[in-house]
Amino acid sequence: MSAAVASKSLFWNKIKAFLSQEAFPGIFLVFAALLALIFANSGLASSYFSWWDLQLTIGFGSWALEMTFGSFINDFLMAIFFLMIGLEVKREILAGELSTGKKAAFPIVAALGGMIVPAAIYIVFNLSMQNGNIDGFGIPVATDIAFALGVLMLLGKRVPVALKVLLMSLAVADDIGAIIVIAIFYSSNIAVTYLLVALAAMIFLFILNMAGVRSLVPYLLVGLVIWFCFEHSGIHAAIAGILLALTIPAAAKISVKQYTAEGRAAMNKLDQTGSSFIKMKKIILSEHQQEVLDELGTKYKDITSPLLRLEHGLAKPVSFFILPLFAFANAGVTIGGEGVNLLSPVALGILLGLVVGKPLGITGLTFLMSKLGWIEKPPSISWKQIIAMSMICGIGFTMSIFITLLAFTNADSYALIASSKLAILIGSLVAGILGAVYMLRVTKKPQNAKT
Repeated sequence: MSAAVASKSLFWNKIKAFLSQEAFPGIFLVFAALLALIFANSGLASSYFSWWDLQLTIGFGSWALEMTFGSFINDFLMAIFFLMIGLEVKREILAGELSTGKKAAFPIVAALGGMIVPAAIYIVFNLSMQNGNIDGFGIPVATDIAFALGVLMLLGKRVPVALKVLLMSLAVADDIGAIIVIAIFYSSNIAVTYLLVALAAMIFLFILNMAGVRSLVPYLLVGLVIWFCFEHSGIHAAIAGILLALTIPAAAKISVKQYTAEGRAAMNKLDQTGSSFIKMKKIILSEHQQEVLDELGTKYKDITSPLLRLEHGLAKPVSFFILPLFAFANAGVTIGGEGVNLLSPVALGILLGLVVGKPLGITGLTFLMSKLGWIEKPPSISWKQIIAMSMICGIGFTMSIFITLLAFTNADSYALIASSKLAILIGSLVAGILGAVYMLRVTKKPQNAKT
């Protein structure tokens, strides 16, 4: 191998290693948001904003939907993002950190504190000032898991694994809360007929699940029907992704014992057959061997959970396409544009909710409940580390922007939306930096988790 080829191979290996890091999705989101800001404040601004107004037709006949490119991103692609969230939630409840009361207690209480206090700060702040608007109270309640986890991953081995697990569990519980807030407070003009059709479709999928159907195809096809119904129901269509996730089978088709036995039998068949063209030093499998390998592939599919297969299949498209595209489409704010005001009650309420409310709510409620003996802090994590983590949880970004679009829907809401987006970007940036700096300070040396 020549030096040039070796150098090229080393370069691409480094690129692949960088892209595989858990912190990269967060970095990619930051890049997409910055790119949106650059476009929105450059000579390309008019083109940038016009992209999202392009008309699309999805479907055919009476099932056709007319929507803008921006609505396609926020309604359809975000439903796929919510589907992945739903799969994560279901997995954590069935076999993860939320599977038992003892495991779930601490992150659930943390998530509740991280939602209640920011919302309360926003509401009080907007009620006490002129021109306040309480419709956006749900904006500072959410935590962006990609950003928050990305910050922890960038800090490397300084951060205990237990703290990363706690953040993941807290974010899952936080997502459940945010979804409930969206469903209850940001839905209007409910069309019962469409919801009944969606309910019937879900019941059908639950029946398929109980009947042992493990192919993902029927679930995803019927999922499109559920999404279509929600798009017309008055409840945001992205919620359909969560509901679809509940119907996806979590159990594998065969047991580990059965897979092991049948796999061994297939491997024995493979050993007993000869390969063609061995003398060519490149073994070409015989037809019978290929059949055995196909059988092994089927067994592997049978032993893997459909839920995990779908979750893993969605991870990269969501992280590297859907979320960055959402950020690029929605983070573009004309700084200094007409009506944009960071000193407005709405903007200040969001900033204070994210930067102050999140750490105060998470740390305050968990500390209080721990002192009362109702929950127990993970022994390997110190309260200082929890404070640092709670500061990082002030990174709202994706879900906060998403809720902003639901909170302010009037024709004259441009200034509110733009001010909110700018407050979210600044608040998330400040929360991330403060949390990362404090985390470095309290994790310079291995901690004994002393309070």
